[in-house]
Amino acid sequence: MKKITKIGIGGLTVVAIAGSLALLPLAAQAAPPTPVGSDEGLYVWDGDTITTTNPTTPIAFNKEVVGSTTASGATGTFTLPSGGLTYYAFVSPIGSETTRNAWNVYGGLGSNPASAGNITPLTLSGLTGTTANSPGTASALASAGGMYSLGLAAVNLSNVVVYASYTSIQITSGTLSTANWVWANPPIPSAGENDYTVTVPVIASVDTGLGIEAPAALNVTLGTGTLSDGTTPAGTALTEGAFGLSKTTGQLGAFVVTDGRYSTHPGWHLDVDSTTFVYGATTIAKAQLGIKPVVLPAGTTVGSYTTDTVAGVTAAPEQVAGSATYPALFAETDGSWDVGRSAYNADLTFLAPAGTPPGNYVGTVTISITSN
Repeated sequence: MKKITKIGIGGLTVVAIAGSLALLPLAAQAAPPTPVGSDEGLYVWDGDTITTTNPTTPIAFNKEVVGSTTASGATGTFTLPSGGLTYYAFVSPIGSETTRNAWNVYGGLGSNPASAGNITPLTLSGLTGTTANSPGTASALASAGGMYSLGLAAVNLSNVVVYASYTSIQITSGTLSTANWVWANPPIPSAGENDYTVTVPVIASVDTGLGIEAPAALNVTLGTGTLSDGTTPAGTALTEGAFGLSKTTGQLGAFVVTDGRYSTHPGWHLDVDSTTFVYGATTIAKAQLGIKPVVLPAGTTVGSYTTDTVAGVTAAPEQVAGSATYPALFAETDGSWDVGRSAYNADLTFLAPAGTPPGNYVGTVTISITSN
């Protein structure tokens, strides 16, 4: 009488006839290559008798097996990382174990590292997760035969393999019930040393754009006007020695440039422009507004932003009140610019011409950014 057994693999159920699960007394095959780069050694144990298997003795494709980290017991638990990961048993081409999209077939082991670390008894025929690769199903794998890796992997939410322990296997082609396979013993590190394979997932850099962020309200009122002391530089519209003019100072307000173009980093330039200033029917030319660009140091906090670089930024010369010319350069970078966040401000000076009626004159200052 044959016994029907159900084997659970990550929520999948495989029904197999016990009579077909025995190790097949087939001729020994040449052992597959010793696995390279496995996080831990993977030894294959008989899932029915919980005894070790001989790597060179063929195992039926639908034979229930267990993975262990040791040759001395079937309960050698794999040390799996934790934290939002999903665990799988998988078959992949040799050398592609840590490339999730390169796997041939797989079976889910859940999201609990404690239970996944003691690999649920499974069969190659029960790895029912299919892929677009060739072969991409258990039956196609059995039919194709060849060299592969069989292993246990932890995968994060970005579909990146962060852990993989595996052994090399050689499949002799057949059907799900007639194919068989052999496996390779893990390498043994030399005495007095441990071999660690460090895998660092690196993703392509992405250019995320260029922009200006001004977290504060864009309304600026300069301080109370004072009378000029005659320090206006010579050669300007108001010559040196012009006393008694209305002089008002203040700051534009800090703003942040964000440059996420990590691949290309072509640089950029900031420009400043101004309108005329108006109070009732009276206007004052924008040349009377002086602007001195200020590059704020790295580590400056502006609103919710903290700047991380100022390398490669050059502030433009000051536009002097009374002789300013707009539009004008404010600051610029070149291709050596360290991309990221940088912050700026501007010292403002407004010098009203002689005979200007008193009042609150209003104008608009525009800071714009353009990629090089």
